[in-house]
Amino acid sequence: MFVKNKKALISSRHGELSIYRRLVLDMLEEGLNLANPETYIKKALESEKLNRIRNADKLFVVSIGKAGSSLARGFIDVVERRIDYGVIVAPYGYGKDVPGFHVIESGHPLIDENSLRAGEEVVANLDGAGEDDLVILLVSGGGSSALSHPPADIPFEEKQKVIKYLMEKGAGIGEINTVRRHISVVKGGWLAFIASPAPLINFIVSDVPGDRPEDVASGPGVPDPTTHADALNILKKYGLVDDCKPVSDYLLAGVMDMVPETPDENHPIFKKVSTEIILKNSIILDGIKEIIEREGHRCEIVQWNTLDELVEKHLELIEKGEKGFYISGGEFPVGAGGGRGGPNQELAVRIGLGAKTNRAFVFAGIDTDGKDGNSGYAGGIIDSISRNIWNKRGVNVEEYLSEHNTAEVLESSDDAIDTGPTGTNVNHLRILFIPSF
Repeated sequence: MFVKNKKALISSRHGELSIYRRLVLDMLEEGLNLANPETYIKKALESEKLNRIRNADKLFVVSIGKAGSSLARGFIDVVERRIDYGVIVAPYGYGKDVPGFHVIESGHPLIDENSLRAGEEVVANLDGAGEDDLVILLVSGGGSSALSHPPADIPFEEKQKVIKYLMEKGAGIGEINTVRRHISVVKGGWLAFIASPAPLINFIVSDVPGDRPEDVASGPGVPDPTTHADALNILKKYGLVDDCKPVSDYLLAGVMDMVPETPDENHPIFKKVSTEIILKNSIILDGIKEIIEREGHRCEIVQWNTLDELVEKHLELIEKGEKGFYISGGEFPVGAGGGRGGPNQELAVRIGLGAKTNRAFVFAGIDTDGKDGNSGYAGGIIDSISRNIWNKRGVNVEEYLSEHNTAEVLESSDDAIDTGPTGTNVNHLRILFIPSF
């Protein structure tokens, strides 16, 4: 069972709503079961890849991100050989002991001293790989901050600051990671460069919209399609050029060809690099849909482009009262207002506040890694009476929303979901259930 407070979340309601909440939470847990990275890395290690791994002179394995331990565990179960250098680099709370690996836990979403230590160690080890060796990168979300090695011209504090400011201004993950790739010597394909002439295989668990390999942990082993100019334009877009002068000066130097550009797909190092996305959000959505339909329920995957559109679509579905399950994935920025919360909690509260109907419904959304935003919760679950509970308890929901302080709203109605670290990371998972009448 992934949801630690499942019993409390169910028992906080009575009658049919309690049953419906259990059903939705059961489906969320089915999704987390489907998202086990161990299963997918084992599937990916087919005979040709296993032969390469077993026949390599030395084997270097770097497992990065929130799924780092799960990927390493699945890998070591299959390969049946000694790992010459194995490390798991994961955010605090996500690193678990795996035979053949040592663990470095570090900061997330901002880098810390351990992030730098991890970066320095990985570079020092992969720099010694030879052409008869093999480097494996097991990559998952959360690796961008867990593994860090800024160039000498950018102080540690300045890299922290620019990423913090971009997050506060609501920059998208693609924009943030574009900047990260261009102020790093391990991201944006540079780790593949450092490991050359050794061949390298990337196995990726995607947590990003569009499943772009360069955006998962900022693409340490894959080509980078973006440039220093792109990164500088992102700072200009959010008015950060002057506030983050060491970073903007470094990016400007890159634009002027005074700093090497990140390696793109035409760089010769990628002739010896292969990449496979082994797990992504759409795989989980399709799997949940299949389970729901097998049990005789109608299920539809909701497509959306913006947070506002996602809210409106859910409110329309609730108003129409069409029986069934409606599931969605993908993430969206919500900005920062000094409060506790996260994207899924904000969406849940907005739906709970906006649904003005007596029809029964239950909605739940989680971040599959177990941490939604800065609250410590995985997400939230609300239903057709959550709004009444907030009103009765005097919760000023609109004020809390304006401060992005949605965890307190959900706590007031016993609607915050707690899973702790899940060992996976395939972006967000949301389920709306509308029962028959």
